[in-house]
Amino acid sequence: MTMMSSLSEKYLTSLRQMNVVLFIGLFVLIKFIPAYIFAKLTFLLTDEPITSGELVFETVFQKFVMVAIFAPVVETYLCQYLFFRHLSKYMSSSKIVLLSALVFSLFHLYNVGYFFHALFAGVILSFSYSCREKPHPFISTALIHSVYNVIVLIVNP
Repeated sequence: MTMMSSLSEKYLTSLRQMNVVLFIGLFVLIKFIPAYIFAKLTFLLTDEPITSGELVFETVFQKFVMVAIFAPVVETYLCQYLFFRHLSKYMSSSKIVLLSALVFSLFHLYNVGYFFHALFAGVILSFSYSCREKPHPFISTALIHSVYNVIVLIVNP
């Protein structure tokens, strides 16, 4: 076993065994890094915010339910659960992570900046799904997505 693969195995093992609250917090924090970078780049290049083209809701409650509950659950099911469940026999986890991230980003094709933000977010979410066993990776990944969305909703209503 090479030194690099030994380090990556130790890293993955520690992620798998990490306390779920710490795991979710870590991935939410990691998810903010590309979000911040792409928001700044999009604004510099196009003079428009990265979130232009968002869906419009009649009430704050509707937006909260959609952003904090519905979207994370549905997108985790479509972009991580189904991909890993059906493709793991045929593809490596790293290929599934990239493919599911691409599909996730296509769901978020509001503008170019948001597409790239969603691509990186999709990689982070799919990677979190691939390295978690307990609680079920679906729960962990949906919670990461939901917590991130709630924070964004609070900061940028």
